[in-house]
Parts: sequence; structure tokens; C-alpha cells
Amino acid sequence: MAHQHLILNPVVINLKDLPTSGRTFKYNQASGELTSILKELIGSHVYDISISVKPAGNVYLVEGIIETKMDEICSLCALEFVQPLKQSFNEILVVKTKRDFEGQQSRVNHTSELNMEGPECTELESDDFNIGEYIRELIAISKPIKPVASSECGFSCENYQKAIANGWLTPENTFKRENPFGILEKLKLNS
Repeated sequence: MAHQHLILNPVVINLKDLPTSGRTFKYNQASGELTSILKELIGSHVYDISISVKPAGNVYLVEGIIETKMDEICSLCALEFVQPLKQSFNEILVVKTKRDFEGQQSRVNHTSELNMEGPECTELESDDFNIGEYIRELIAISKPIKPVASSECGFSCENYQKAIANGWLTPENTFKRENPFGILEKLKLNS
């Protein structure tokens, strides 16, 4: 039987307290630790989150997967729909320390030197890692800028056609952009 004060899936963990083998945390609607933190983004949708944190020298490897849904409004036809989200992540956590070379910066010489396949890196102010805030930010940045209800949304969408008929939207293919240099054609040069 687990100790009554032991929290199996804490929202904030102290990274120094992790065993060398690391630890995996699982969060879902039933356990409820992240429900209030994620409510603004996912509403009452079910979520299933797995996150592993493992020490690796003076950094921590974080990886896992988020599965949930979000309520969205189509940017083309204003139809409300549910957007599924399945996001995996792989990151390195670095705890900030005071260094002698504090003001210096390190940069790569060329973008080809960046490893786009590898993990991201996040710098923490202290050894306390707020899993709730971290997961919330991952979900927030995965929200689409222009959500679209389906691949057929557009001219074949009934809502889109109603919006055009009512004058609320202008069809994208009828909008003509003026050439900003068109005025130059009308100018006559004195030679």
C-alpha cells in the first residue's frame, strides 16, 4: 500500500529527487492532476499524457506523448469542430547555473549545423520542474493558427457558401490584389 502523503503524479517535481533511472508520470482525466490547468485549452475533453524524465549528467531528458482533443472553429466557414491532438515531444532540460562567462553567447556558424531531428532544449531557473505548465505550453503551441474543419472545407462547404451568400466572406478566388507597381505604368517620363 502506498504512503498516504505520496503523490504518484505530482504537478511539480524536484529534478534532484529523481532516481538515476528516471521516472515516468501518467496523467489522465481519471487521475485529475492536470484537469484544472488544461481546462482552458481542452475544455472537458479526455486527455492521456505520459512523460518520462531521466537525469543524464547535468541535464534531464524529457520525452512523452499527449493525446487529447480541442474545440475549434473553422477559419473558413466558422463551423465548430473537435480537433484531435496527438503530440509527441523530446526535450532536454537544463537547470540554469551561474557561470563565469555569463554574458557570452554561443552560436552555430550555419543553419546546416543545427540538428533539426534532435531534441529541443529548455532552460529552467531552478530544480523545480512544473509538469503542468510544461504540458499546457506544449498543447497551446500545437493549436493551429488557421484551423480547418476538414480537407473539403472551402467551396464545397455548406457553411462557407452561406457566409458568402450573406456577404460575410469574400471568396478567396475572387479577391484580386492590386499590383503595387501598377501606378508606375500611368506615369509619363519627360525625356
